[in-house]
Amino acid sequence: METPKDLVEDLEKGTPGQRFQRLYRKRQRSPHGGLKNWLFIIGGLLTIGAGVVTYPIPVIPSDILIVLGIALMSQGSRWGARALDHAELWFRRHFGWLIAKWRRLPRAAKWAIYLAWMTLIGGLGYWVYRALD
Repeated sequence: METPKDLVEDLEKGTPGQRFQRLYRKRQRSPHGGLKNWLFIIGGLLTIGAGVVTYPIPVIPSDILIVLGIALMSQGSRWGARALDHAELWFRRHFGWLIAKWRRLPRAAKWAIYLAWMTLIGGLGYWVYRALD
């Protein structure tokens, strides 16, 4: 059985623009591929839902939950896998310079940015909640 760590390593080794489609094909060749498709799609939807519901809570990394949910769904959907590969290429083409800068930042700066982002999104979520209340 493949662990989440194995899955992440497999994705990191993949060629940009083909990672998720390769993972989708791998899932299709496994035993019970059809059942796994539905389980990944349902699991992805539930994870995305959890990310959306917890967005106003600053401590929970909702952005990461939503991205993980999308990645889970792509394992059960050929269309989802293609969409993620296309999105990755688009992101690299338009924001590759930002990825390079991010990698050069010290760990403390990355944490500061991450905490600022969580605070901003949490505050925005709370503001929307109060505005709709």
